[in-house]
Amino acid sequence: MKRTLILLAALLLLTGAAHGQKLTSVCWDKLNAAPAPLKQIGKVEVVRHNGEGHSLWSVGCETVDRDFTVFSEYKDWIGGTGAGYARMQSGWAKTEKVRGAYDFAWIDEMVDGVLAQGVCPWISLGYANPIYANGEVDLNAAIFDDEDTMQGWLNYVREVVTRYKGKVTMYEIWNEPNGGKDPEKARKYANLFIRTAELIRKHDQQVGIAGLALAGTHTSFTRNVLEDIKAAGKLHLMDYATFHPYEKDPDVTVDSIKVLTGLIHSYSKDIKMLQGENGCPACLQYAFALSKYEWTEYSQAKWYLRRMATDFRLGIPSNIFTMVDVKYRHTVNYKGLLHTNLNGEVVWARPAYYAVSHMASLLTPQMKADGELAYKTPSKKSLSVLAVSKNGCRVGVLVWQKGEIPSDSISQEKLDLTVSGLALKDPVWVEPVTGRICQLEKWSVKGGSMTFKGLPVWDSPVFIMERAEVPSVSGESGNQ
Repeated sequence: MKRTLILLAALLLLTGAAHGQKLTSVCWDKLNAAPAPLKQIGKVEVVRHNGEGHSLWSVGCETVDRDFTVFSEYKDWIGGTGAGYARMQSGWAKTEKVRGAYDFAWIDEMVDGVLAQGVCPWISLGYANPIYANGEVDLNAAIFDDEDTMQGWLNYVREVVTRYKGKVTMYEIWNEPNGGKDPEKARKYANLFIRTAELIRKHDQQVGIAGLALAGTHTSFTRNVLEDIKAAGKLHLMDYATFHPYEKDPDVTVDSIKVLTGLIHSYSKDIKMLQGENGCPACLQYAFALSKYEWTEYSQAKWYLRRMATDFRLGIPSNIFTMVDVKYRHTVNYKGLLHTNLNGEVVWARPAYYAVSHMASLLTPQMKADGELAYKTPSKKSLSVLAVSKNGCRVGVLVWQKGEIPSDSISQEKLDLTVSGLALKDPVWVEPVTGRICQLEKWSVKGGSMTFKGLPVWDSPVFIMERAEVPSVSGESGNQ
């Protein structure tokens, strides 16, 4: 009997709140209970959007198409991320279960639900439909090119585009087509992209079109696809090129993204880059990207901020994967900003949720990365010191320790730092995981450089920013 009770308790813990009970992240509580490293004077105010877009940031609402997540359980959390866009997947097989009969109720719920949160939806048109001869639903399945399946696909895309005209801001064609073992995948994808993009343009001349949706930043597949699209004279159909640069240390992706960007722009400088999917687990898992590593909710939050800072540095809009944990058929992908139980119900918001919302609120479209600044410090750890400008004027810097995978330490190193090319008038220190805004007391400006004494820094971005540029709410000094 005792063993049965223990097993029952363990099952309830595994599934989280069995009856919708909300719990608090222990890690989030610990972060907020830790003393602020400087005198706290406020907290970052999360800036929600009004449905007009104009944001550098997107959040992932993917996998509802295969019933791996439950949109209704987390839809009310989307606006609170501070993101202006949300990526979702179209689900051909979920929508057309009988040829020619479409049930869009589930996509209607998502599109309208995202818009109700003040966030603009964009849709990844991907995965095929088993009611057609060559229609496979799974990731890395071979792309169809027989005419029967292609016509079914184009009919479906036409229905999607005409239904959501004026609501959806962009369509992405397929997801990670460079995966799998099909030797003809580049040719098939180029054909799929051209035919799909032409149909989209026919029915909606204003909506954006994204292509590639690469797993990683691989160039050989990209070159082969672009050669085929160029030969057909259709490069003008691609507004954005998307890619998914999964690495344990986001900083190391800078060079490969620059190479990929250079390759794409050698075909057309009109194609804009968009980081379309990237995420980090909150715990050790043995499948999916960034697996077999002991992640925690602490290191996950830092990883998301490092990803966002790296994309901001490159001037590339960025999509966070994903809003909630993804329950696949046999396992769970714990990359969610929100932890969900096995019923898909939100149990708690992870520190990463708040970190993303604070970062998105601080780095608005008016803010521009203004290059790495030279610095001096006695610390042995290498730093990134990234200038942030607004309307051509430097208003702050992002500083973090680089060169290592984000750790689960919650303590910051206090160091002396001199930054060249910086002369702020009323700087504050902002830590975007907790959102703490702290007063800087020991700083000086001399000869076009700023010197800070005892500046708290760790392996996650912190801001030194003009006070007037920080959206804030008042807060007592010390803990919050």
